[in-house]
Amino acid sequence: MRKNDLSVGALGLILVLPLAPSLAEAAACGGLAGKSYGPATVVAATEVGPGSAVLPKDPPVPVALDAPFCRIEGVIRPTPDSDIKFEVWLPPADKWNGKYEGVGNGGFAGSLIYRSMKAALNAPSAKIARK
Repeated sequence: MRKNDLSVGALGLILVLPLAPSLAEAAACGGLAGKSYGPATVVAATEVGPGSAVLPKDPPVPVALDAPFCRIEGVIRPTPDSDIKFEVWLPPADKWNGKYEGVGNGGFAGSLIYRSMKAALNAPSAKIARK
């Protein structure tokens, strides 16, 4: 496991554990946009409902979503030349099982695996993935 993998996982725990119980309403989710946590910045935070879809980079085939969640998109810049993008998907507080699950593809692949995140969201644990 690389050092960046550890820091992304640690960031996931930092973001997920304190925030998940407070995200019961869409307003709380959207209110996360623009916040910074150390070298991590939340670029967008949107409430996603059933019937929505996300379009991954590779393969570019829409992934239909059937569970509500708060989609947090962000970037981590621990060094001036870093640009590590990540997403955190948080289920509604009343549906969350209290667990955290990291999904990824390893190495330098550079894409998020939305199908894996969707499968884990149906658990419903909180997820994080990085590009």
